[in-house]
Amino acid sequence: MLFIQNETYMKTKQGVYVILTLLMLFMGCAKDEPVPQVVQNLVGPGNRTWRLQEFYINGVPQVLTAEQKNYSKIYKLAEGKTSRGTVFFSDGYVGDWILVADFELVETRTLDSLGQKISTAFVINELTAFRMDVQHAINNHVRREVYYAN
Repeated sequence: MLFIQNETYMKTKQGVYVILTLLMLFMGCAKDEPVPQVVQNLVGPGNRTWRLQEFYINGVPQVLTAEQKNYSKIYKLAEGKTSRGTVFFSDGYVGDWILVADFELVETRTLDSLGQKISTAFVINELTAFRMDVQHAINNHVRREVYYAN
């Protein structure tokens, strides 16, 4: 009789452990990680359009061409993610973005139907809900781009 009681006790104890483990697992997965403020500024309430306003090469302001004045990017947060998503370029390209750190944004642009890609790592100088100031180095030059959101 004592053996049967111990066996029942052990099965009940194992069942409780399984239930507790599953509860902890589901409760841990149910928590949504907060979206960092810098990402909230980048994507806005759903997606945000950024238009090129200023362009510098090695600190020297450049006169924007008509094409550059109309250049824009739209950033969208990937579903269920807090620091990555899709970026749509006004010149027809589409790519991915990821916030590597609060001060570094990497864009990977798909160039053709064969899937050729190019990545650009931007240092974020400033990113508010209405202004994005980023720069990157290419061919021994520092390119700084300033965008405004509408």
